[in-house]
Amino acid sequence: MAAAESIALQGRLDALVGEWQGETRTWFRPGEPVREAPVTGRMRKVADGTGVLHEYQSSLDGEPFTGVVLYAVDVAKERVTAAWVDGFHMSTAMMVSEGPLRPDVVMDVLGHWEAGGETWGWRTVVRQVSPDHLEQVAFLITPSGEEHRATETHYHRRV
Repeated sequence: MAAAESIALQGRLDALVGEWQGETRTWFRPGEPVREAPVTGRMRKVADGTGVLHEYQSSLDGEPFTGVVLYAVDVAKERVTAAWVDGFHMSTAMMVSEGPLRPDVVMDVLGHWEAGGETWGWRTVVRQVSPDHLEQVAFLITPSGEEHRATETHYHRRV
């Protein structure tokens, strides 16, 4: 891989860097009422610019929670990786997700966890709608393979 191409791959996360605020919508099951809450986030470069750390705060049903995600691009494998912990979704575990680089999104990563002896999936897609608008949509994947929208966050850059 050429040096310029390598730099471009690492730079794809640059659009995430900044202070963000917005709204998160959460669904536990298809057809259930949506839960809405404000969300704030800060994304900054870490590890000499090789990764982006996303720290965020929100709430669910009035109960606040915080979380952290570390994003990185594996240039050699042309893949995006995310390591995620938060006070709501992951309990005390960390979920690592990864996916191939795609030209149409910032990232589309998939992670798995075990619950009740079954393997569940969580797919997160981040799109840059405009320079100051990010959309993050997460899909829950049941052990039988059904996928449904679980969360949708619209972030707007704070000025």
